[in-house]
Amino acid sequence: MALSPLKAGRIGDIADSLAGDMDAAMIEEWNRVKDVPLPNDPEIAKDRQLIFVAVARGMLNYLERREDRIGTTTEDGDGNHSHQLEFSWE
Repeated sequence: MALSPLKAGRIGDIADSLAGDMDAAMIEEWNRVKDVPLPNDPEIAKDRQLIFVAVARGMLNYLERREDRIGTTTEDGDGNHSHQLEFSWE
């Protein structure tokens, strides 16, 4: 499987990106907690997405600068090792 770079997103291009997933999660959580749809004014949506793009870009930049500190190697005790990275969250 060829790896592709993680995509933070940009205003006007948040499809299949971390910022896009943040925006979708915001809409879902807003609806769940407030029990009303998130206001969909285009300027409000753009401001909201601007925040998510900035957070996503900052987070991926932070992880990239520290990628040597992210452990991905596991060993089985017999000298065999594999590389795997998993994310679990609630």
